[in-house]
Amino acid sequence: MEVAIGVAREGLVAEPPVPPPRGLVPLLGFTRFPDPALAAARRVIDEDEGFRHRVRSATTEHALGR
Repeated sequence: MEVAIGVAREGLVAEPPVPPPRGLVPLLGFTRFPDPALAAARRVIDEDEGFRHRVRSATTEHALGR
């Protein structure tokens, strides 16, 4: 989930900017992620196929495990 939040943050500073899914906006300022924040990130990933693809492209199975 932290990778997803990182992808959302990177999108904000990209040229052109890529807006994060609305469900992640409240989490972008967090430095630590309590369980409810991680659950919210999981829901966004489950519901947003385009964002899920961006997250998948930002990491590898080797880095995260299956």
